[in-house]
Amino acid sequence: MKTLTDIYINQDKAIEWGLGLECAVIYEFLSKLEFWAGNIYCENTNKDWYGIEVEEVVKSLPLLNLSISSVFDCYDYMDCSGIMEYSEVKGEGVILLNKDKLDEWHS
Repeated sequence: MKTLTDIYINQDKAIEWGLGLECAVIYEFLSKLEFWAGNIYCENTNKDWYGIEVEEVVKSLPLLNLSISSVFDCYDYMDCSGIMEYSEVKGEGVILLNKDKLDEWHS
């Protein structure tokens, strides 16, 4: 389990993108995947996806007291908004963050 100890929330982008506090913290957590999660290269997209189970997100952000369904709700919103993509590969949840949005978040 990975615990996010330093949380940076770009409030301007969170508001612009329509993210509530839970989704903004989840996005910040996901924005760090490239540093510790295993990547899965996808030839179809020519991009690295990062493996993370929803249960791991719930366990890694205990302060939020998240449910699995609330994480899926945030994933769904961020996926529909073009902030990230969520899929499953061989039964494992994988995330592809929109690089432009990620750069905006950290600017």
